[in-house]
Amino acid sequence: MKTSSVSKGNLTPAYAMSWAMGALLIVAALPGALITGLYKDPAKLVAVDRGTDVVALAVAPALVISMILAGRGSARALLVWAGLVGWVLYNYVIYAFSLHFNPLFLVYVALVSLSTFTLATLIRRMDLDAVAADFHSATPARVLAGFLFLVGGVFVLIWLSDVLPATFSGTIPQRLKDLQTVSNPVEINDLAIVMPLLFVAGIWAWQHKPAGYVIGGALTTLAAVTMTALLPGGPLFGTVQMDPLYAAVAVLSFAVLGLLLWRMGREAGAAAPAGLRPAQVGS
Repeated sequence: MKTSSVSKGNLTPAYAMSWAMGALLIVAALPGALITGLYKDPAKLVAVDRGTDVVALAVAPALVISMILAGRGSARALLVWAGLVGWVLYNYVIYAFSLHFNPLFLVYVALVSLSTFTLATLIRRMDLDAVAADFHSATPARVLAGFLFLVGGVFVLIWLSDVLPATFSGTIPQRLKDLQTVSNPVEINDLAIVMPLLFVAGIWAWQHKPAGYVIGGALTTLAAVTMTALLPGGPLFGTVQMDPLYAAVAVLSFAVLGLLLWRMGREAGAAAPAGLRPAQVGS
């Protein structure tokens, strides 16, 4: 596979790196899910990590399938592919920077590298106009924007409620104490990158800009997988119960993503004002 109807350049490097990512996800996740004692972190975090590994085993084939379908010109699959690559980057940055050293460290580093360059290739060579052609008056722009604003706002408040009291009192944030590390890559990832992207994509989606739909769809995929990955660890590998907030965001993320993907390509022939692409018509 080289180019497709949703790309404006050769995607061969992205395909090759995604195949490698799929294989390395299994290499990274299978031992973590099956081997007790691989992780040297606090018990609560080990349960979460092993639960994430279980979900990663499902992400690996989903990544390859979405890549193949995107190569055949599916705009829906392209959004999912980009979102899954984003999840690999998000998750394995956390693994590489916060987990106590284990034999899979170099695999985590390789996954960070592959996902970074795959995402860069997709962003550079994605044909936004071609993808935008699948968005039109039926696109749930307000629903997508509201979801992005909601998730971004909720987690900004959660992370700041952890960081700000410690900042002003000169103490260590509780979540950092739980990690037993010198920094919290989850809060860094979210506050520095993910939350600003959520707000920007939300604004663009509200304004019916194609970039808002594309970035918003990828971020919704990222949110769905991220929240789902946090759920099975406690019940499977520890005594911690499922977090109801994470469960609610996971369900909501899949609902919004499903609605967005379902409405793509529907009513594409609806009349639009002259001079406007379908994606620019209000919902």
